[in-house]
Amino acid sequence: MIDFSILTSTSPTVKMGKIGESEILKVRLSQILASQNCPMYVIDVVLRNNPIPLSVERKSEEDAQGLYAQILEAMRSSESEVIELKCDRQTEKTVALLSSEITAVQKAEKTGTTAASGRPPGFFAVTQ
Repeated sequence: MIDFSILTSTSPTVKMGKIGESEILKVRLSQILASQNCPMYVIDVVLRNNPIPLSVERKSEEDAQGLYAQILEAMRSSESEVIELKCDRQTEKTVALLSSEITAVQKAEKTGTTAASGRPPGFFAVTQ
C-alpha cells in the first residue's frame, strides 16, 4: 500500500517559491512509486569506445520490448540514423545517439530486489 501522507506535507522549497508544488508532488510520487517495488524495465545501450552504458527506463514490459526492438532494428540497418530516447521515470532525461555507434543493447527488469542483491543487470561487473 502506498502512503500518500507525505505528499501533503509542505516543504521549505515550496514556501520559498523556488519550485512549484506540482513539481514537488511529481518528484515525491515518483520516489514513492520507486520505493514500492513497482517493476521498471531498463534499456541499456552501449556505444562504441564508451564503457558506460546509457540507460532509460520504461514502466511497462511492452514499451520496453518495443524500444528494444526499435534499437535492434536500427543496429541492423545499413544506414545511420539518430535515435532519441526518453526515460519514463526521469521525464526530463533525454538522450540522442547515432545508430551506427551502438554496439550492444540490453533489456532487463529493475525491481527493489535487484538493487538489494548488489549486482545490477549489465554487460559486466567490476569487483574488487
